[in-house]
Amino acid sequence: MKTDYNIWLNTKQEEIKAIFSPSSEVAKIVRAEIASQTGSDNYYDNPEMFDTALEAASTQFKFKNKSFNEVQTLMEPLRIANPDSGCSLYTLNGDFIGNVTWNDQMSMFWEYETYSDLGKKLASLRKQEAEQEGLIASWE
Repeated sequence: MKTDYNIWLNTKQEEIKAIFSPSSEVAKIVRAEIASQTGSDNYYDNPEMFDTALEAASTQFKFKNKSFNEVQTLMEPLRIANPDSGCSLYTLNGDFIGNVTWNDQMSMFWEYETYSDLGKKLASLRKQEAEQEGLIASWE
């Protein structure tokens, strides 16, 4: 049975912006540069500077007339190829879906949904491994 949420996930949106965060390596460089300019690498000391710098280091994609699930499917191979980068999706009216990094998904949240054939295969292998080790996904 389809819920309202499932219908929403599959409803075409005028535009969805996907923001692919910088890798942890690039984020470290950003932190170091901010620290050299301000004397602090603490986000809360300079949140606007951090937000501006990290936004500039992010990659943005715009998709027209796609659903959230379609964009998730298109973006998942990039998440897998760049496993320490996150990907957040936004509509023009402010709807939002955030994704953890692929590394986090496979280490802690392997029960989260996957969208691509490769993602489904990798998640299946991770679930089998976790089951053999007696692990439970941390969000459960």
